[in-house]
Amino acid sequence: MRKLPVIGMLTVLLLAAACANGEGQTIDPSQVTGKLSTEPETVIAGQTVTLIASFEGIPEREGEEVVFEIRKGKAALIDAVEESDGVYKADYAFPEKGQYDVYLHYYHGRDHIAKLVRLIVS
Repeated sequence: MRKLPVIGMLTVLLLAAACANGEGQTIDPSQVTGKLSTEPETVIAGQTVTLIASFEGIPEREGEEVVFEIRKGKAALIDAVEESDGVYKADYAFPEKGQYDVYLHYYHGRDHIAKLVRLIVS
């Protein structure tokens, strides 16, 4: 019978430790801005460009992931690589001209933030 109170106390201590190290903290998506740029600046259908994402309003963290979700009909998901502090890049060739919805997905722990940017392809 004594094991139950001890297990309960250990659980409370573990939860308190998790909150203290920041893992339980979340980001307010309304305070985050996602920016998308491309290299080259003009995107031409069929030519590979570098997609560049950055976010403002997110504290610097280790272990975050960023994914580009490109939509015009069928969606494509492209994992980004962090090039420098808070700047993420990936290469992609847009198959046809038109307007694309590009979602910038930010993941860290329990946080997931998605920001929509519209991109015109010539």
